Amino acid sequence: METLVENEHGKAVKIHFDEHKSSLAINPSSLADGLIGLAEIDVRAIHQSLTGGPKTFAAASQDRMDRGSLLHMLLLEPERLVTDVAVFDGAKRAGAAWEAFEAATIGKLTLRQKDFDQVMRVANTLKNHPMVGEFLRGCQAEISLFVRDQDCDVRGRIDAIDFKSRRIIDIKTTDAGIGPDEVNRTIKSFKYREKIALYRRWAAMITGTDPYEWRCWDLFLSMDDQAPSIRRVRITEDALQWGEARMLNALRQYRDARDAGEFPVYAVDDFCDVKPWEQAPEELEGFDND
Repeated sequence: METLVENEHGKAVKIHFDEHKSSLAINPSSLADGLIGLAEIDVRAIHQSLTGGPKTFAAASQDRMDRGSLLHMLLLEPERLVTDVAVFDGAKRAGAAWEAFEAATIGKLTLRQKDFDQVMRVANTLKNHPMVGEFLRGCQAEISLFVRDQDCDVRGRIDAIDFKSRRIIDIKTTDAGIGPDEVNRTIKSFKYREKIALYRRWAAMITGTDPYEWRCWDLFLSMDDQAPSIRRVRITEDALQWGEARMLNALRQYRDARDAGEFPVYAVDDFCDVKPWEQAPEELEGFDND
């Protein structure tokens, strides 16, 4: 473990991902699992996310995540390619050859040959682009933050952080389009604004700096190896403050539920109304279009 920054609030360290995951500290992804609507929190969902064990994914989803992990590595830590990646060139992931491969590559990122080749083509196209290679220059990769916040031990792992220029960058790979609508839906659905807001808060805490000095981006990269593309999304100050407030609210509510040992079922009374934008303009009222 290499400690990069440390003070009374916490520290930033360079450690293996398995060691990072082994920590019992509360993480942004688990807090985000409890965010419902604009202000409601499901503390039971947060608790399940923290204590329910590793999530499992369908083979196709796992393949997408593995391709994304490889592109992260190629752009941020290419030196790991030789030691931490294994490529399976068999016809199918079944049978004796696959079982032997699995047994020999425990702890490594494993990919099919076609997936590996696809990611290599994408990486070779994007790594020298100024919005990727040059933008990431000066950053330290895969840095873990361990902090004491709201009387809780918390942790986060940042794809790329530059302590000198106060930049935080999360790389997001996608097999879908990276148009503004698709990207904005993804950011909202996966609570990316909220997560990166906590990274910024914790980076500022352990460096003794003003959060306003830090800038944050989601760097979306298309995995289309024939026409890879880039959308660099700056997370605005308003979005960061809004996201931080949501996550701190979730953290405090989860802390109180944990301390009380009570994780109630999420249940609310609600109503359904007609939104203003669903109503016809006054000048069209009574108009028959048949």
